[in-house]
Amino acid sequence: MKKFFAALSVATLAVGLAVVAVASPASAHTPTVTPSCTSLTVKLVSYEATGSATPNKVTVTIDNNQVENANYGTTFPQKSYPFTPSSTAHQWKVVVDAVGTDYDRTWTGTTTPCVVAAAPVFAPAACTGPGTAIAGGYTITATTGAKYQSKIDSSGWSDIGPGNHPVAAGKTIAVKALPVNSTLNGTTSWSYVVPSAGACTVKTAPSTPKVVAASGCNVPGSITLGTEAGVVYTFLTGSAAQTSGAYEVKATPAANYYFTGDQSVTYSGTLGTFATCATPKAASATDQSCTTQGTDGLDPLSPAAGDSGSVKTDSAVTSTVVSGSIEVFAVAGVKYTIHRVDGTVPDVVVASGVTDVTPGDYLVTAVAMPGYGLTGPTSWPMTVKSALLCVQLPDHALVSGSATATAQQCTGGSMQSGTIGVELDPALAYSVGSTKLTSAQTAFAPGTYTVTAAVTDPEFTFDGTPSWTVTVAAASAACGDLLTLAFTGGGAGLTYLSMAALLLMAGGAVVLYSRRVKRAA
Repeated sequence: MKKFFAALSVATLAVGLAVVAVASPASAHTPTVTPSCTSLTVKLVSYEATGSATPNKVTVTIDNNQVENANYGTTFPQKSYPFTPSSTAHQWKVVVDAVGTDYDRTWTGTTTPCVVAAAPVFAPAACTGPGTAIAGGYTITATTGAKYQSKIDSSGWSDIGPGNHPVAAGKTIAVKALPVNSTLNGTTSWSYVVPSAGACTVKTAPSTPKVVAASGCNVPGSITLGTEAGVVYTFLTGSAAQTSGAYEVKATPAANYYFTGDQSVTYSGTLGTFATCATPKAASATDQSCTTQGTDGLDPLSPAAGDSGSVKTDSAVTSTVVSGSIEVFAVAGVKYTIHRVDGTVPDVVVASGVTDVTPGDYLVTAVAMPGYGLTGPTSWPMTVKSALLCVQLPDHALVSGSATATAQQCTGGSMQSGTIGVELDPALAYSVGSTKLTSAQTAFAPGTYTVTAAVTDPEFTFDGTPSWTVTVAAASAACGDLLTLAFTGGGAGLTYLSMAALLLMAGGAVVLYSRRVKRAA
C-alpha cells in the first residue's frame, strides 16, 4: 500500500511536471485591465489556444450593462470602454474564462470621477485713464477636486487660491492644476506673458465756443468754452469774461490726450458792441394856427371848416398863419427821424428841438447813435392839422346882398314884364340909377341894368362888391291870339292901370317889411 502510494505520488508528480511542462508556455498569459476616470482598457495576450481557434472568452460590464462578450484565441487586442459621463463614478467588471481554470480571472472596481480643472483667465495690463494703467494678471476659479500652483518668471511654485492675482506687465505667469482626491482630465498647465497697456493716451475733441453777441442795451455778449475732458482752451485775444469785441481761442489736447487730425484748433469771431441804454422821449406835434392882433375888443370870427379865400376887412385887426411843428427832446445817444408819410418832403434828422412842418401825417422814429441801444417805445405816429383858413378878422359885422333878373314872358296869352330881384336886408338900400328898389321884385322893361347896394347901418360892412350888372331879356316872339291882341291894343290904358295897382301893392308890402325890421332892430 505504501509502495502503491509511493508509486502514485511519483506518477502524480510526473503528471504535474508534465502539466507544468505543457503549461509552461501558458504561464505567459498576460492580462492587462486598466481603469481610469474616463475609460476602462482591456488587453489579453499569450493565452493558450487548444482544441479551438478561440477557446478563451472575455466579458466586460459597466454599471451592470455588458459592453463586451467575445471569444478569442491567444490574444484579445487592446480595447477601451468609455465611462460616460466621466464626471461621475462608475462600477465595472472584467471576466476572463481561459482554457482550463488556472487562468480564469475576474476584475471589479469603481472609478474615481474625472475632474476638469477650470483654466485660469489671463488679462493684460489695461489703461484706466490718460497716462494711467492697472497691472495685468490672472484669475483662478475654484474647482472641486483640484488645487492650483503658480510661479512668476523663475520663482518657485507656490499654492494659490481662487480670485484675481495682479501681475506686472512683462512678467511670465505659469499655472498648474493638481488633483485632490480626484483624477484630473484635460489641460492642467498654462503659461502667459502679461502685455503692456501701452501709452494710455485718450482721444478727445474740442468744440466750437458758444457765443452770444451783444445786442440792444443791457444785453452784453458772452463766450462759453467747451468742457470736454482733455481739451485745453487758451485765449489768444479776449477773455472768458469779455462782453464785447473780438476774440480768438486756441484748443490743444492735454497730456495723454490727442485730437484726430490737427492737434491745434483755433476759433475766432466777435461779440459785437455792448450798447449803453438810452430811453427816447416821446415826440409831440403842434397844429398849424393863427395869431390875431388888434384892440377893438371884438371876438374873432372863426371860419367854418372847408372855407377858403379871404374876406376884406379894415386894418384894425390882422391874423397871421403860425406853422405847425414837431418837437423832439434831447436824450444822450438818441437822434430822431421826422418822416412825412406821403413822402412829399425829405426826412429830417434831428437830436432835439422844434422843427416846423407843413400840415400832414408824420412818423417820428428814434434811432440809436453808435454805442447806444434803445429801450421803450421808439416811434410815434402823429398828425399836424391845418388852420384851414387864417384871415384878417373884420372889426365890423358883415352884411351881404345880391341882385338877379327874370326875362319878359308870355303867360296866359298876355305879356308879363321882366323883373329885377334883390336880397332885401334892413342894413342895405338897393337902387338902379335913381330908382330905389324897395321890393324883392321890381318890374323892368327889357334891357341891361346896374344894381347897387348901399350899407345904411354903420355897424355893418358890406361883404364883397356891392354892385351887380343884370339883364332883363325880351320875350322871343309875339304873344297871344287876335282877341288878346285886340284887347291889348284897345285897352292899353287898362293894362297899365293894372300894372300900377300891382306895383302899389308890392310897395306897401316892402314898407310894411321895413317897419317890422326896424322895430326888430
